[in-house]
Amino acid sequence: MTPSQAVRLFHTVRHLHPAQVLYRAKYGLLPRARINQHVDVPVRANSREAVPVPFAAAPDEYLGDGRFRFLNQEGDLADGWNAPHHARLWLYNLHYFNYLNQATREQHARALVLLIDRWIEANPVGVGTGWEPYPLSLRIVNWIKWASSGRWLADHALASLYVQVRYLAQRLEYHLLGNHLFANAKALVCAGLFFDTPEASAWLATGLAILRRELPRQALDDGGHFELSPMYHSIFVEDLLDIVNLAMGVGVQRRSPDATACLALARKPLPTALAWLHAMTHPDGEIAQFNDAAFGIARTYAELAGYAEQLGIALEPASGTRTLTSLETSGYVRVECGDYVALLDVARIGPDYLPGHAHADTLTFELSLAGRRLIVDAGTSTYAIGAQRMSERSTAAHNTVTYQSHNSSDVWSAFRVGRRAYPVDCDMRGTAGRSDRVRSSGSSPVAVALPDGPLHDSAEWSVSASHTGYAHLPGRVIHRRTWHGDDDTLVIVDRLESAEGRTLTELDETFATLRFATHLDVVHGADGEIIVRDGGDTVCRITHTGAAARIVDDFHHPGFGVKLPCKLLRLPFLHATLVTRFSFGNAA
Repeated sequence: MTPSQAVRLFHTVRHLHPAQVLYRAKYGLLPRARINQHVDVPVRANSREAVPVPFAAAPDEYLGDGRFRFLNQEGDLADGWNAPHHARLWLYNLHYFNYLNQATREQHARALVLLIDRWIEANPVGVGTGWEPYPLSLRIVNWIKWASSGRWLADHALASLYVQVRYLAQRLEYHLLGNHLFANAKALVCAGLFFDTPEASAWLATGLAILRRELPRQALDDGGHFELSPMYHSIFVEDLLDIVNLAMGVGVQRRSPDATACLALARKPLPTALAWLHAMTHPDGEIAQFNDAAFGIARTYAELAGYAEQLGIALEPASGTRTLTSLETSGYVRVECGDYVALLDVARIGPDYLPGHAHADTLTFELSLAGRRLIVDAGTSTYAIGAQRMSERSTAAHNTVTYQSHNSSDVWSAFRVGRRAYPVDCDMRGTAGRSDRVRSSGSSPVAVALPDGPLHDSAEWSVSASHTGYAHLPGRVIHRRTWHGDDDTLVIVDRLESAEGRTLTELDETFATLRFATHLDVVHGADGEIIVRDGGDTVCRITHTGAAARIVDDFHHPGFGVKLPCKLLRLPFLHATLVTRFSFGNAA
C-alpha cells in the first residue's frame, strides 16, 4: 500500500460508526448460524379488517414469456436466477420481485405465481444472490404485498416466505446501516404484521426497535432522508407508506401495541418527507439527480402523494407564490423566480459514516426553464466499479468548479469516499434590498415570498456558500459560490480564495462545468456569448468573464443503462473569480 493509498483509507474508515466495525468483524469471522427450515404448514396469516389500499404501482418489469426488463436492459431466466453474465444490480432486481406489483400484473397473474414457484425451486436456503439481506428484504415485502392484496400465495410459498424472514432476522445489515438496515426493518415489520405466530411477533418487535433507533437518524428535521439522495428519499417515503398501509389493515381489536406503535412511527414523518420531495422535484415531475439518483427506480412525488392521500395522510399545502425554499437540515435550496426553477446543492455529501451514494458535487445545481430542464446533472447509469462510475461521481461531471483537476471529495471505488468537502458560510436572502436571512424552523421547509414589484438595483434573491474540499491542497483553497437573480437573469459568481489571503495564480485545469439537457443545442455567439437553442428558438444566452469557453459533446445519464448525447460547457478560470450570467428574458 502506497502512502497516498494509506491516507485515503484512513479518511475513509475513520468516520465509520462503531456498530459498522463490530458487525463487519462479526460477520467476517464467526460462522453463520444455522436456521431451522421446518415450518408448520400452513402458517397463519394475521386477520385483516380490509384489503390494503392499492400500493404504489411499480414500472412494468416482467414483459411476459419469461422476459424481464431491469435498469433499461432486457434478459430472461435461460441461465437461471444467478446468471454470471448479468450485472449484479440487474440480478438484485430480478430477486426483488417488484414486478409482483407492476401496473400490468393482472394480465401476467398466472405467470407471476409460477415465477414464485420457480424461485423457490431454484434458490435453496442461503444460496445465491437472492439470499443476500437487501434483495431478501425487498422480496419479503413484495410477496407480502402480493398476498395482502388478495392474490394467490400457496401454502408452500407461505412456508418459504416464513423461512426467508427467519433467515433475514439473523443477518440484519448493521455493518452497513442506512437504507439497507431500514429495508431489513421494514421486512421484519411487514412480516410481523402479516403472520400470526409468536415468532412473527418477535420479528415485529425487532423491526420496531430498529425503527425507533433509525427514524430519528434517517428522517431529518426538514423532512429529508439523511443519505441526501432524492431517489433514496423517494424509496424511504414509499417504505413508510407501505408500513402504514399494512398496519392499517390489521384488525383494530387484534392490533398489538407494537403494531400500533409501528403505525404511529411510520405516519409521523410523512407530511414533511413528502413536502421535501415536492421541493426537490422539477416542473417535469422528476427528481433532482443529486448524488446517486436515476429516473425510473423510485416512484415520483405525484405517485407517492396520491398513495398518501388514499391512506388519509394530509399533505402540506403548496405556497402558490414564487419562493425561495430552504431545506436547511439537508442543505438544499429551491428557487422559483420568473419562468425558472433552480435547485441548489449547498449540502454535505451525506452522513460521514455512510457516504456510499455520495458524489463529489458540492455547490452544484440544476435548472429548469418554462417547465423543461435546462441544466442537468451527469446522472447515474451504473453502480459497477470502473471508469464510468468514477466519472459520474467526479466533480467534473457536475455543475460546479473543478480546481486543478481535483475532486472536491475523494470518491473512489464504487461507494467509497476518503477526504470529503464540507459546506460552510451558507447565506440565503429572499428579498431585494433587504438583509433578512432565510431561517428554518427545523420542522419543515421554509418558503420566503419574492417581491412582485419592479426590479431594484439588487437581485430578488441570493444564495451563497463555500466548501472546504480543496482546503487540503497547497494554498488551502476555498471555493465560494454565489447564485443570485431576478425574473430574467441568473448570475453565478465563483471565487477561489486562499485561506492565507493570497491571490491564486495557479489555475491550470481549473474550470466550471455546465451540462445541458439533451434536447438543447449550444453554440458560440458574438463576443464570446454562448447561445442555447431549443429547436430554432433561443431560450437562453450565457456570458462569462473567464477564458474562451469550450463546448464539448458529452452525455446525460437520466437512468441506469441510459446514455443520451448532450452538450457540455466548460468555462476555464482566467482569474480567481469567474462570473457566469444566464439571460432568459427576450432571449430570441
